[in-house]
Amino acid sequence: KAAVKGLNGMRHSLAFTLGTFPDSLQARPQDKAVLEAQCRRCHAAALLAMPHGGEGVACIHCHRSVGHQL
Repeated sequence: KAAVKGLNGMRHSLAFTLGTFPDSLQARPQDKAVLEAQCRRCHAAALLAMPHGGEGVACIHCHRSVGHQL
């Protein structure tokens, strides 16, 4: 998690400084994976109540407006 945050911070700072960031920011696949893992780690008990433990469905499928928009 810390490595991803550091790399993203560096990438964002460079893009902002150079003016190369797109108008519509998109999370990279590796960033989505870190986010998904963090959600599942903190909300493990809630996942147990879901069919199949919530496997096969991304958290943002139902919670698109929570946190950063992906």
